[in-house]
Amino acid sequence: MNLKINPAFQSLLPRLSDDEISLLRSSIERDGCRDPLVVWRGVIVDGHNRYAICRDLGVSFDFREMDFPDDASAMDWIDQNQLGRRNLTPDAFKLALGRRYNRMKKTRGGNTSKGQNVSLSLAQEHGVSDKTVKRAGKFAEEVEATPAFQRAIHEGVPVRSLKKAVRQEIQGMATQAHHEMKEATKHWSPEMKALLTPEMCRQRGELKRLVSDIIKLPDAAGYRKRHGSEWEADFLVNVKKAIAWLKLFLIADNGGNNESS
Repeated sequence: MNLKINPAFQSLLPRLSDDEISLLRSSIERDGCRDPLVVWRGVIVDGHNRYAICRDLGVSFDFREMDFPDDASAMDWIDQNQLGRRNLTPDAFKLALGRRYNRMKKTRGGNTSKGQNVSLSLAQEHGVSDKTVKRAGKFAEEVEATPAFQRAIHEGVPVRSLKKAVRQEIQGMATQAHHEMKEATKHWSPEMKALLTPEMCRQRGELKRLVSDIIKLPDAAGYRKRHGSEWEADFLVNVKKAIAWLKLFLIADNGGNNESS
């Protein structure tokens, strides 16, 4: 039987490590596919790895047909099902919980709808506090907007430690850039500074303010909020680009202004 894969469904499921894939493959080779796949209208909802291995090995499999009113309901079932498993990392748990909260809020038009409190309902269902659910919602928004955080969760790396490492790297780069700016402009003559066009001065000022923001930056969500959607694709890459631009304007062209000294 040929089943379809919806990338939006598949992306909600934690990726298995190479070792886990190897163990699953050995299990299916030895015992067959013991757990049925979950399917909705010919699309896999749960069991993507088992399906791929069974197809590769030519092993038959069973499936259980589910009925959902729409894609959002199927996605909520995926997250709910994941939250019932014991092998989730703390970040993966928060991400799935936060996605459920944000999805239900959107569907119901807010946290409270028709007398039902979404965060409180989810808190009772999953054995956490109401505040934990709301914090998970913010965490999910941040992760979904930051590819580096998504990769960290898939690889089992705590997002908090990644944030710390990224922040330290950014602060180091920004501090070095400030030092190089001062050294490069320290001995410039008034004549050289007079050669700079107003537009180049304006660009330099904007880039220096950006580096100041970077040094104070608490997290990727704050950075995204300050600088708009064009910066969302990859947080750290764009920070590095910003500092490279700063060096280009302030050092490579041998220009500067009074604010740099």
